[in-house]
Amino acid sequence: LDALERAVSAQVLRRASKSSSSLPLVASKAPKAMPGISAWALLAAAGAAAATTAPFKLGLYGPMTSVDMSFAAAAVAADLDFAKNYDPSLVTRFGPPIVTVANLNTSLRLELQIGNSASSTNVGVKSALGMFQGLFGYDTVQGLVGGYHSGISGPVANVIHLFEGVQVAWGSTSPALSNDALYPFFSRTMAPDSIQGKCAWQTLRAFGVAKVAVWYQQDSYGSGLFQVVKSEATAANQPDRVAGVPYPYRIGADYDADLAKTSAQNLAQAQAKVVFLIATRALSATMSANFIEYPNLVQAQVIGSE
Repeated sequence: LDALERAVSAQVLRRASKSSSSLPLVASKAPKAMPGISAWALLAAAGAAAATTAPFKLGLYGPMTSVDMSFAAAAVAADLDFAKNYDPSLVTRFGPPIVTVANLNTSLRLELQIGNSASSTNVGVKSALGMFQGLFGYDTVQGLVGGYHSGISGPVANVIHLFEGVQVAWGSTSPALSNDALYPFFSRTMAPDSIQGKCAWQTLRAFGVAKVAVWYQQDSYGSGLFQVVKSEATAANQPDRVAGVPYPYRIGADYDADLAKTSAQNLAQAQAKVVFLIATRALSATMSANFIEYPNLVQAQVIGSE
């Protein structure tokens, strides 16, 4: 958090606030990933660049109903925790802020709108668009926290680009989202898979893994991470050490038990002692249930991307 001003692009903040800033900001290019900095504090800094009288209106969306309701609980908790900075009664009741923001503008107030993506691209885009257009009976938002699925964050970024709205994702690790030209207002608080993929390859080399079977969901997230691992192996002149087993996947689609069984059979036929699962938590857990039918998969060392 102390590095907040160094991490945030002053250019993006000025566009988001639509006003001149009285807050000193460092005019340096913001990295596309800012690990260790909360999305909440990042957009709060954007709000500090806005007028100090009107509340800074934030939108937040994620797969609240399809992946984990705790995402919504975390949003409410973060909103409450930030309000402790200007509401002494909350400090009396719940204690001091858990997350402290250095050099916080004491005049800053936040108003939060929470939306749902339901793990659906259409629903996620409609939620974001509705918040930026004020279609849900509330004022238009000035920034967006979210989301989780890379396959949704990309289309959302394309839409809110029209409003020059800042988007800070707390998930969405696809390397494609690091493209400044395509996503000029997109940032995230966790590293892209271009980094995880390199680390995965180095781990396999360090432990002397002769062959790894990579089971991956065939979307921007899964395919992107697999390609990084495969490219690392190819660059090391060892492409045969990485065998890819794709699983046709569409965000929001129902789980196909027959397709999963076929995919597990293909994974077993790869005859690898190490399996790298690249999928969302829910899909990884469901898919793993099919391994019990194949002794070599039961005995394999399984590594998960999440």
